[in-house]
Amino acid sequence: MTQRSIFFVTITLTLLECSSKEENPITGGEVRIAWTGGLIGVDPQKDWGCASSVKLIRWIYSPLYSLDNPELGIAENYTHSSDFTEWEFIIRKNCYFHDDPCFTKNPRKVNAYDVKYTYEFMRNSNLALEPINRIKEILVLDSFRIKFILKEPDKNFINRLDREMVYITPPEARGEYKDNFCFHPVGSGPFCFINWNEKEIVLIKNKKFWAKDKWNQSLPYFDRIVIKFFGDINQCLNAFLNNEVDIAPFILNEIERFFERSEKGVVIKKEYEDLLQVIHSPFPSLTILLVNYVDNPYLKNPFFMKALNYGINRDEIIKLLLIPRAIPACGPTLRYY
Repeated sequence: MTQRSIFFVTITLTLLECSSKEENPITGGEVRIAWTGGLIGVDPQKDWGCASSVKLIRWIYSPLYSLDNPELGIAENYTHSSDFTEWEFIIRKNCYFHDDPCFTKNPRKVNAYDVKYTYEFMRNSNLALEPINRIKEILVLDSFRIKFILKEPDKNFINRLDREMVYITPPEARGEYKDNFCFHPVGSGPFCFINWNEKEIVLIKNKKFWAKDKWNQSLPYFDRIVIKFFGDINQCLNAFLNNEVDIAPFILNEIERFFERSEKGVVIKKEYEDLLQVIHSPFPSLTILLVNYVDNPYLKNPFFMKALNYGINRDEIIKLLLIPRAIPACGPTLRYY
């Protein structure tokens, strides 16, 4: 039996990361992903709050700058004033939006005006979100230089720019597709949108993408991503076992069937070693608890939220999910009324 598929303990993925081994990663080919759950759209400025949309936003669009992965941002460099109130970014001149009929001419370079348009569009939508709430003024110095003037000093401003809500979008696409832009996304990221129907979404490699790995190989590695929709998680697993997809989410009832504990942690059972490969992603897995305030106004009580917070046993959840080295999240949550 030859190894044919990649099996994830969680569906959190990274398709741009270099292999943990030192040999050059193999490029090309297609990956098929089983997907369950809703997908409301792929508009960074409107769909950033949907966990499933976030993955696609990061594949299709690009941030102004990413401190963790600088090569993936459209800005190649930045400077700031001594008091951290002014930040200037230099945009790459080899960064292009995906070819699309909305542009009068293809290829279309990404420029500073696109950055300003994106940030101001988001500012008009929601002033309270970071990093929008910290910006006083946005100045286009020339086509490839942009400056942010902040309301107050912020030495961590650079850390706030890799948030999906401010991934760069072209004004032509939003003007052409209007409310349908979320179903016809146009970005400058590693993958280009091709097709979306009730059965699947198809993305292909952006051959103009500028980023390269440490072996000087162009990113991304895959030529094509096909996301196949299924009604529930059991259908996803069956599709994986029938070789219809390469990546699928996991159901807890099947943990003991495929995995066992050892001194090295959670490992694949020997009988499945030739079939499965586990890849640990550096991105966190996200679980969201929704509380309906409208139908039950008593849930607005802040003491209820505190009780709920203290009542969740995070350590037991980590043990149940069998995720090694997991760290429970802490911090504020968003509230919508």
